[in-house]
Amino acid sequence: MPEPWKRYTSCCGRNHLIHLDIDTLIRYRNARLPSDDAAAVEAHLAACETCRDVYRGLSRAVADVCREAAPQKPPEYGALWAAMRHWEADRSQADPGGMVVKGRVATAIGPFLGREGARLLLQRVSGDNRNLLSTIEPVLADFLGTRASSELVNHVVDAAMMRA
Repeated sequence: MPEPWKRYTSCCGRNHLIHLDIDTLIRYRNARLPSDDAAAVEAHLAACETCRDVYRGLSRAVADVCREAAPQKPPEYGALWAAMRHWEADRSQADPGGMVVKGRVATAIGPFLGREGARLLLQRVSGDNRNLLSTIEPVLADFLGTRASSELVNHVVDAAMMRA
């Protein structure tokens, strides 16, 4: 049986090599063919304009992918981190202990858990409110179900927390 890249067709009673398949061209480009097969492919490319065009297109596509995959210089985050620290400092000064945000959240979840239930739940939230969502979401999911609690948490974020 001939090699996979050696496909023949009959023309006028004689066998003629037809175009190379993509797999063979890829293996040739990546130097993965045995030397005698690579020499045959090279000779075919020299004689066949169609295969040469396909090989050039393949080589350009591989070069484009390699160029896109090349590591990019990471963006500079210094200014962003500085702005975030400034923003957090402003928020801490405006709402020491996070009481304003907790009050808004209590108002938003109160109709679902009751005023006392909301107060008890929010007692477990840290002073800086870092664990606010991770504290209220599982409890709301237990009472309302996952979908409804997800909607309510989105509402809490929009209405109670983003206004702070």
